[in-house]
Amino acid sequence: MIDGGICPWCQTMQAFAFYGRQRCQICSKSIIVTPDKNGGDVLQNHMDYWNTILNELLAMEVELEVLGLEPRKMIDEVTRRIERLASQKPPAALRSRGADDRFVLYPPDSHKPALIGTGPSWETRIRQALQKELFFLHAQPLLDLQRNEITRYELLLRMAGKAGEVILPTSFLAMAERCDLIHPIDRWVVYQAIHLIAESRRRGRELCLEVNLSGKAFANKELLPLIQRELAATGIPPACLVLEITETAVVADLNHAQTLIAALKELGCQFALDNFGSGFASFHSLKHMLVDYLKITGDFIRNLPRDLVDQHLVKAMVEVARGRGIQTVAECVENEEIVRLLRELGVEYAQGYHIGKPLPVSQIFPQ
Repeated sequence: MIDGGICPWCQTMQAFAFYGRQRCQICSKSIIVTPDKNGGDVLQNHMDYWNTILNELLAMEVELEVLGLEPRKMIDEVTRRIERLASQKPPAALRSRGADDRFVLYPPDSHKPALIGTGPSWETRIRQALQKELFFLHAQPLLDLQRNEITRYELLLRMAGKAGEVILPTSFLAMAERCDLIHPIDRWVVYQAIHLIAESRRRGRELCLEVNLSGKAFANKELLPLIQRELAATGIPPACLVLEITETAVVADLNHAQTLIAALKELGCQFALDNFGSGFASFHSLKHMLVDYLKITGDFIRNLPRDLVDQHLVKAMVEVARGRGIQTVAECVENEEIVRLLRELGVEYAQGYHIGKPLPVSQIFPQ
């Protein structure tokens, strides 16, 4: 079962809730996913939907690993499912997920239970996670391609489930935004990052951390004062803190994004534009953004050795970034051949499973 919904603006089927989408990936307009208490609409074109899911899976290495298969095997499995669905007759129906108040896609001819998931709603679980410190962090390394050494890490949010399972943010961030709980989550992650850097420096180790901010961070009035206060309290070099936000979130709220980025850079922090190349206005947004790093979406990286178009596009991104004094990071780096090409193309950093998988911060930065 896969959570999803239909964009009210362009009528495109999306994977909103499960994949943490806050905006339509086609028209980029704001979307609020609400359940249909009458049972939901019928999906007439379920093949387009499954292709959307496949594209998402291709871009999400961590989620593929959690599903228990290597990324390539998982992609092959989803492809087989798509082919099987293509031979089946529609419809696939969307229905409310009861307590979670989200949509669920049921495959054709499946038995549809009246209610799925008893127990607390996601809103309750998120509140409990904030109160009981059930959130924790993993970190994934970034390789400096010129120095050939790990020089920084990206922090990745996780939540502990009842049975001790690891819950990925794609399962709860969309609900956190709907329930206005995303702001305290953003602040918690930033606070943890600053104090991890401070503790590392006390132990004689320089550390630079990248922190993902939500698309709602621009409206978080307490975020900037928190960063100012904790930087002053810990005395860490502000440049060790890199705030990261997706390109689509920036484009959707460009004016507020510019204001927040300018304020953070005035403090001395650095800023990264994530998933660069995933939107239709990538270079236009770059023209107006005072960022330090471009994180090139994995869509252009995975097939780099075999795709000349991807090579030309990455080269163009690197050249434009350099012209703006911006460094580039390649995401989803899966093998050494890609690393070699990235060096040739002038990319500064590489990130992906070939460089290192996300691990709990307690394993990477032992106390």
